[in-house]
Amino acid sequence: MGTVQPQGIIDLNVIARRVISEYFPEFSSCYLTTKFRHVEGSISEVHHTYPFEDNEYKGEIVIFIDDSMRMSGINTILGAIAHDIAHRVGWEGPGYPLISDREADNIVIERGLCSYLLEAKEALEELRPEVVINGYSSKELQEITDSSNNLS
Repeated sequence: MGTVQPQGIIDLNVIARRVISEYFPEFSSCYLTTKFRHVEGSISEVHHTYPFEDNEYKGEIVIFIDDSMRMSGINTILGAIAHDIAHRVGWEGPGYPLISDREADNIVIERGLCSYLLEAKEALEELRPEVVINGYSSKELQEITDSSNNLS
């Protein structure tokens, strides 16, 4: 997939549904809501609820993308969404810790989204320089991307 620049209004639900259906199928039965709003300390965040015991309620994923990302490319937003969803992989529910940023980044990389994660980290550095980046730095992600391109 090449870099896609925003044209008109960005439909966050389409981007998030694509991330889930193609890269995180374990969340495909969840209800999904996405919207732009101010996100404290980051460029995105995700909230996830788990199904009730009777399995009628499939759980819900709510993704917030920071207002500063409105003019970002689709791939940048895709990388931010993928990172935040990756935090929920293997999560057992309330009372259990989420995986670290580095572990979430590893999941995103393993699922083939390193270049998108790189774009998201670069956007975070540019748009929210006050935020401390945990996980992989954009420099480390660039090295991973370069090395994987050299293998092709």
